[in-house]
Amino acid sequence: MSRGPVTRRGLLGRAALVGAISLGALSAAPIMPNARAEKPLIGPSSTADPSLVNPPPPGFVPGSALVRAHAHNDYLHPRPLWDALAAGFGSVEADVWYREGRLLLGHTRVETLSARTLEQWYIQPLAALVRESGRVLPDLEQPFQLLIDVKEEGAATLLAIEEMLQGYRDILCRVEDGRTVDGAIQVVYTGNRPFSVISTAPVRFGTMDGHDGDVPTAPDPARMPLVSESWSMLGWQGFGSMPADQEERLERFVADVHASGARARFWGAPELLPGRRPVIWDAQLNAGVDLIGTDHLQHLREHLLARGL
Repeated sequence: MSRGPVTRRGLLGRAALVGAISLGALSAAPIMPNARAEKPLIGPSSTADPSLVNPPPPGFVPGSALVRAHAHNDYLHPRPLWDALAAGFGSVEADVWYREGRLLLGHTRVETLSARTLEQWYIQPLAALVRESGRVLPDLEQPFQLLIDVKEEGAATLLAIEEMLQGYRDILCRVEDGRTVDGAIQVVYTGNRPFSVISTAPVRFGTMDGHDGDVPTAPDPARMPLVSESWSMLGWQGFGSMPADQEERLERFVADVHASGARARFWGAPELLPGRRPVIWDAQLNAGVDLIGTDHLQHLREHLLARGL
């Protein structure tokens, strides 16, 4: 009797027959999702689709695209995704937990009680925009970036996301048999992202955010288009001049990342004091940091526009 395609559920079920496999073992011995068993395309065809759980708010107008603006913790804004798009941000970030077969949004476990899912609040509205007009933002010429911060159970989470994304492959950048296929949206996994579980899959939709010194030795944008570090590697809080050794460290980091063909980003930069935000942002912009992350969308938009960016 011939066997059908091996799905993620089938793989895990087979593993259960021979013994429990820990998530650590999944990381060490990758299980590949069978992207050849493609799901039919699913999801809304336009932003007017009544099935959208997170539709555009009344009167929504996209802002002019800001390719260096990144919405950190986007799902915490009053109108997740739409507030960032109204400000023209070319990149947003969502924290994801894998719970009982669902990909839930939240910075902490408690926040997942809202039961908002990655698919309903991000993938479906993004798909609706792209299928309606071809792009997420009308004047954004490069792929829109969806940064997915995997909070725990990285191997299981990556497999679940990749399986879900099969139905939206028409809108996504992807790799098929080592060949890069362009799309309107680029998915980048950050946080707990054991990329080895999907890196050799016949078809994959996500890429990897490098960090902790994880700078590739050769350009590989199909695998690692972004490298992020914590602002704590510097420590300067925006008062007075940046110490010379920290300025040198900042410039060296950006140069190394750019030499690898990736974009540079920092997370955890101080934003509590409104008067210090532009100082911290300018330090990054002047050093060539590609993505400026913020929870203060309009403030950063005004600052970038004032600088002609």
